[in-house]
Amino acid sequence: MCGKRLAVGTCAVCSRLVCDECSIQYNPVVRICVECRSRGGKPPRKPPSSLVRLTEKWLAELIREAQRS
Repeated sequence: MCGKRLAVGTCAVCSRLVCDECSIQYNPVVRICVECRSRGGKPPRKPPSSLVRLTEKWLAELIREAQRS
């Protein structure tokens, strides 16, 4: 968002890339940018679908690795 630091995630409201200083972390996986927060924005109740897909992919990889062992 600021263009000065590396992004650590995306805003759960507007989906922009955000660094640690330009965002507020609500929990280990949800961030919201300071602009959306100043406008009263709140993170969605359900996790973003991209996070759900990433988690499913990660779990599938863990299962495959466990089956190989």
